[in-house]
Amino acid sequence: MKKRIAYLDNVKAFLILTVVMVHSLVSTLPGYQSNILFRYIVPFNMELFMFVSGYLMYKEEQPWSKIPHRFMQLMVPYFVWELIYGIKHVIFDQGDLMDKVISHLTGAFVNPAGDGLWFLWALFFITVIQIAVVNVAKKLKMPSEILTAVVAVVMAAGLVVLKFKSFGYQFVAWHYIYFNIGFYAKKHKEAIKPFAKYLMVPSVILYAVVPLFWVRNGLPTFVSHGHIAIGYAYMFVCAVIGMCAFYTLFRTFANKESRFMGYIGKCTLAIYMVHFLVLEFFTFVLIPALPFDMPLWSQVAFKFILTPIVCFGAHEILTKNKTVAHYLFGTPK
Repeated sequence: MKKRIAYLDNVKAFLILTVVMVHSLVSTLPGYQSNILFRYIVPFNMELFMFVSGYLMYKEEQPWSKIPHRFMQLMVPYFVWELIYGIKHVIFDQGDLMDKVISHLTGAFVNPAGDGLWFLWALFFITVIQIAVVNVAKKLKMPSEILTAVVAVVMAAGLVVLKFKSFGYQFVAWHYIYFNIGFYAKKHKEAIKPFAKYLMVPSVILYAVVPLFWVRNGLPTFVSHGHIAIGYAYMFVCAVIGMCAFYTLFRTFANKESRFMGYIGKCTLAIYMVHFLVLEFFTFVLIPALPFDMPLWSQVAFKFILTPIVCFGAHEILTKNKTVAHYLFGTPK
């Protein structure tokens, strides 16, 4: 059994809670994009998730045999949950079962963002690309960093210049960068270590400011007009500063095992998969059925507190059966 790294479990636990908070805001507040919590969380949280994924994946050898394992771990649960969501849409939206489910699963290929499960899709294809890059670079007898940089630039050009966004390409292209920052940070950790301690204070100070001008998929507020590349560049700056700030904070101050955070950190993907359904139940069934009106911020707090608890319970129940856990959460049989 691999020895778990306490601060990374703590980072992952923190990040999945930020995901629940963001989706609690999105499902409740009409003007959520201008909300201060939304603006400070979204610029960095999924990028840092990808950084941690890349950090944990790094090994000198990247065998092709890893791809089927990652497919079972990420893509099988992705399509199983998309099937569940397709059936859910039939129940609530009514209509022909087969037509709706087929339409939904087709959409899962073309637009993986549909039900919010894009992270699984993107992480799988990023993993495949990185395994290919490492092995091709080895064949060419060149540093994999060089080929990774070339691939990252080409993919970014497809996103920024060609504006290609079908089949989840935008998620793969954008997050490939952060995955590899983590991947090579692990490879060169000894060289980076002497300088890492100096990153925390300036990155924390900067991150107190930069999200104030951040706009999701748009130009920063201090730029009135210009190419969308300016917007992507500013989003990149915000993401990197936020990643440095929170990663170094956890590395410095949260490097001890915590039973609570450790548990959350071990089942982040399961919480990610389940929490959308839980939030929809709260938003469209439970809260409207209450005999009193709940203020919007009370709804956000209610969802943020109870959603992880329900997810933990669902995870504990569903993982008791290894076959169910395998197909729903990608855990090995």
